[in-house]
Amino acid sequence: MKTKLLIGLILVLLGTNLFTYATARYTTTEHVLKRARERVEAALKKEGLYEQVYLNDPRHGVSVNLAISGAGGMYYSWNRALSFWGVAVLLIVTGILLPLVRSRKKDDT
Repeated sequence: MKTKLLIGLILVLLGTNLFTYATARYTTTEHVLKRARERVEAALKKEGLYEQVYLNDPRHGVSVNLAISGAGGMYYSWNRALSFWGVAVLLIVTGILLPLVRSRKKDDT
């Protein structure tokens, strides 16, 4: 029983660490890309090109934002974070349930 509890504790710790890592990595990427979009908009306003890019044709503004997100790896980061979150939740749930599972005893009668 002690080994199951120890293994369960290790799995929960690994899962929470992985979940925290994936969340921190995703939020950092999101924050950096948000700042990049803000800086591009500020630079365009400073040069007087903001209206030409964003206001005249909304598709250009969307393509600029998609280019920043794509170049910064937002979608790659999101997909990778989803897989890390899935594995982390699996580890946490396994670690919680492992000590509760009882092994079967064979009857040789």
